[in-house]
This record gives sequence, C-alpha cells and structure tokens, in this order.
Amino acid sequence: MEQPTQLLRGGEIPSILQSAVKSRQRVRMEIPRTNYSWITLFLGFETGSGGPWLIIDQVAGFDQALRFSRNQTVAFSFYDRTGVPFNFSTEVHFCRPKEIWVQLPRMICRVQRRAFYRVKASLGMEVMLRDLVDQGYRARVKDYSMGGVAFYKELGEQWFKELKTDSRLQDNALLFPLGGEILTIPIPLAEIRRIVDFPPHTIQGALEFLQIPESSRSQLERLIFEQQRLLIQKIKTG
Repeated sequence: MEQPTQLLRGGEIPSILQSAVKSRQRVRMEIPRTNYSWITLFLGFETGSGGPWLIIDQVAGFDQALRFSRNQTVAFSFYDRTGVPFNFSTEVHFCRPKEIWVQLPRMICRVQRRAFYRVKASLGMEVMLRDLVDQGYRARVKDYSMGGVAFYKELGEQWFKELKTDSRLQDNALLFPLGGEILTIPIPLAEIRRIVDFPPHTIQGALEFLQIPESSRSQLERLIFEQQRLLIQKIKTG
C-alpha cells in the first residue's frame, strides 16, 4: 500500500531545503532513466539573474553523465531529521568545479507519514546490547534503518530470553564490518519493541533508537544511502 504524499509549493520549499542545508543531510542525486546516481549535499542558495538557484556539492563524473540527461533534468531524494522522505526533480543551470547550480524546484513531494528506509544487513553486522549491569551482548542484525534494527539470536543464550518488550537499553552500538575493520556506531539509548520466539533455534527482536548523536546519524545515513545506491544500480542493470 502506497503512503499518502503531499505536494509542497511556494514559500515552503526554501524552508525545507534550508533545513537540509543546515543539517548537512545526505542527498541522493540521480539522472532519471540512467544508472547514474551519487550521494551529495545541498550547499545553499543564490538569487542572481533568472534565480533563485539551489547549489549542490559537485561529484565525480557528473559533468560527463549529464550528457545522458533529457533537458538537463536531475532528481533528488532525501530524508529530514525525523525520517520523512522528500523528493523533487529540477534542471541544471550550470556546473562549476566544486558546485552544481540547479533551478529551485517549483514543487517538492513529501510523504506524509514518517518512514525509514529499511535495508538488509550485510554479512557479519551485529548490534551490541547492554543489560542493567552494563554487560555487553551481541546479536546478529537482520535489517536496519535510521529508526532501528531487527535482530536475532540463538535460543541457547539465556540472557537473550530475559529481554522484554518496552525495556530500555543504554550505551548500545551497531557494529559494521568494513574490509578488515569494524565500524562502531554508538546508540546511547534504545528500546525493545518486539521479542518473538521462533523455536527451536532463534529469538527475533526489534530495537528502536531513542537517542542517536549527530555523528552516529551521519554515519548511518551514509551507509543506508550507499545500500540504496547499490540496490538501484542492481535493479537498473539486472
């Protein structure tokens, strides 16, 4: 079932984009009907002749890829700080070595319900949970989003069976294997939203993030956008 959307016009548009500029939200930019997509940032605005213009951080290969765009059109999608998705299309005005200038969009599409894009966990990804005596336990991650993770564990570990729905856990962390290293993303406060037994082998649970520092949010956004980019490329080339 599709989520309801709202088309925003006029004075709401600069406000939404300015918020994304200030918070340095990661933005997915793509050329419609091609395999070209990038993760970038909104840098700001300029008025000038024919403006106002929205300024985008330049990305490698964009100038060459733009040749495949009809009418110099590019599409953008991003989430605000509460997880609400936005998207719009516009036309490129001109490119500079470090900037892309596009026309300020006439309308932006907003999904009216809060939504977090959920991606499948990579092999070896884990969540570190801490109990009331500050002992850390690891569980394998099934999938994750900006709002939380789904995880699972073998039934044989008794501590896991003690987790209760609505219990809050402090000083948690997500553990991402990247090459030969482990990227640790701190999650200071989280709450168990679901615990389900799947006998005889596993228990599955859902953990909602209640507090996440800006540094952790930025790292998680980058990982999710990268997974989105890889999935889009796979679909388009499959």
